[in-house]
Amino acid sequence: MHTMIRMLHLEDDPADAELVQAALAQAGLACRITRVQTRGEFERALRDDGTDIILADYRLPSYDGMSALLLVLKRCPEIPFIFVSGAMGEEAAIEALTQGATDYVLKHNLSRLAAAVQRALEESRNRRERKLAQEALQRSNAMLREREVFLNTLLKAIPIPIFYKDRDGRYLGFNRAFETFFGATKEQLIGKRVFEITVPELARIYQAKDSELFESGGGTAIRVSG
Repeated sequence: MHTMIRMLHLEDDPADAELVQAALAQAGLACRITRVQTRGEFERALRDDGTDIILADYRLPSYDGMSALLLVLKRCPEIPFIFVSGAMGEEAAIEALTQGATDYVLKHNLSRLAAAVQRALEESRNRRERKLAQEALQRSNAMLREREVFLNTLLKAIPIPIFYKDRDGRYLGFNRAFETFFGATKEQLIGKRVFEITVPELARIYQAKDSELFESGGGTAIRVSG
């Protein structure tokens, strides 16, 4: 089952609009097309949420495609915008693409319209997915920073030596009391294993306790030294 493409078409010529619709249908694209002719109609259609892609003629009696493009870039830049025109020269096409148009198709070559629409929608989908992934990463990083701040605050407030480490036994963090206990700075302790910071006899004891904690569950252990 094909997904319905919600398309806004800025076109004053009904015959040209029918040719565009026929070209898309022939290529197997299911489209719900809203055709508008004036600036007012175009702006009202933009306010109605749900447009997937915009097709626009370059010149119309009461409006023009470049003005429509600039409006879309200002209000909803995520929507792909394709010029479909018979009066668009090479210079105008280059200007349109430079300004932010997704593509352009000449009316005498509508055979490439469906491919241009599909490519534009795919690129738009990829941009949305990248944006969502980036936002999710930012939220995750923010949560990690908040967790780190909370943990550091908690560790500083505890007067006895506390540390946390990974399953490889490397110290990931600790409080000031832990540094004092071993007589070393954070730079000297972070990323080290217990055998690198204390005598072998104590190191074996601490390592055995860590193993017990890991075996009982939990990926990272926090415990009192001594």
